Amino acid sequence: MEKVMNLIKPKPDPKQILRDWQRKLRQECRNIERQIRDIQKEERTVQKAIKEAAKRNDMVSAKSAEVMKLVNNLMKAPQMAATMQEFSKEMTKAGVIEEFVNEAIDNALDSEDMEEEIDEEAFFKDHPQLQKNDFYITGESYAGHYVPALASRIRSGNKNDEGIPINLKGVAIGNGLTNPEIQYGAYADYALEMKLISQSVHESLKQDYVDCQSSIRICNRDGGLACNSSYYICNQIPEQILSENEGINYYDLRKICVGEMCYDIWNVQTFLNQENVRKALGVGDNKFELCSGNVNDAMVVDWMINIEVKIPALVEDGINLLVYAGEYDLVCNWLGNSRWVEQMNWSGQKEFGSAKTVAFLVDGKEAGLMKNHGPLTFLKVHDAGHMVPMDQPKASLQMLQTWMQGRLSTPTDPQ
Repeated sequence: MEKVMNLIKPKPDPKQILRDWQRKLRQECRNIERQIRDIQKEERTVQKAIKEAAKRNDMVSAKSAEVMKLVNNLMKAPQMAATMQEFSKEMTKAGVIEEFVNEAIDNALDSEDMEEEIDEEAFFKDHPQLQKNDFYITGESYAGHYVPALASRIRSGNKNDEGIPINLKGVAIGNGLTNPEIQYGAYADYALEMKLISQSVHESLKQDYVDCQSSIRICNRDGGLACNSSYYICNQIPEQILSENEGINYYDLRKICVGEMCYDIWNVQTFLNQENVRKALGVGDNKFELCSGNVNDAMVVDWMINIEVKIPALVEDGINLLVYAGEYDLVCNWLGNSRWVEQMNWSGQKEFGSAKTVAFLVDGKEAGLMKNHGPLTFLKVHDAGHMVPMDQPKASLQMLQTWMQGRLSTPTDPQ
């Protein structure tokens, strides 16, 4: 009888269905907006508290698992996403919207899709005659994060036949931040080796690193505010080293820190902001800022992420990797870089570890020490700080040219 009643029951009015769903959707959107405001308010409060606690060297408060748990519990994005996806499915069944809405919501929630068309592909569309050329990516400092990420994206695009294939041949990182867990662990050892700290301070920093390492692992597991907390906890280590060496240039230990960034390189900003340069670069009226506090604040959450995990797949595919570091840089020192390269898990790890360290010669003189196996090369550059090309331009040019020509891996033994 119930089945019969269902058959003869009047069908719902499509217009009424639409009105009902619109009302529910507006209500849910208001709830979501309210939750987002609460999240943002709580996030700002906790982030401020973490930062202030870290500055006071109050590590117990700064690394409080309860604080991070509280904020992470507030993050309702997955629930919001599920709610919106459920709405889209139900509205599709009701005939209110089409299937593509569900796909659009899925795509909007997937951060990977935000990089659908990378700049390199757009460049090759404009210059098709260059598409078959070998392609190399190089960068320094925080490029230790975005160079491997970009290379990994290009590799996956090539593998999946997405858009224009890019003939990626090599990646070079200079004094980069790539694996923070390993690199922050090297600060105390490097500082002791360079006679910046005493043995007692070294031991104290090693103890501080225990908390730092734990926070980095939580960051890489949970993300979000855990990464903000890790940033402030871990950066107490280099801050302590600098407090023992007032006025020192942390980018080049041989020099005194002058100005806001320890280097007077503001001509770069002046040059890039010239109207003819901006026009040539196609950036419109956008102004170049040498060091943006807003960008830095936005990237704090990314700082402690281990990006090295994207590299093994590159070298396994035969894409050459050059990691080089000036020996007098504290911030992204050669010791930390050499350690993550040595510890990177790939098929040639054992052979690279046992490879002989040899001299990098420029004009017959030793300009650095390097190690190589297969597609992987590490080079410690003598008489250079954070900015190797600025400190050693001739050696840098030879390094890049011979590396791109495949000849950097056939060096001469040190005398």
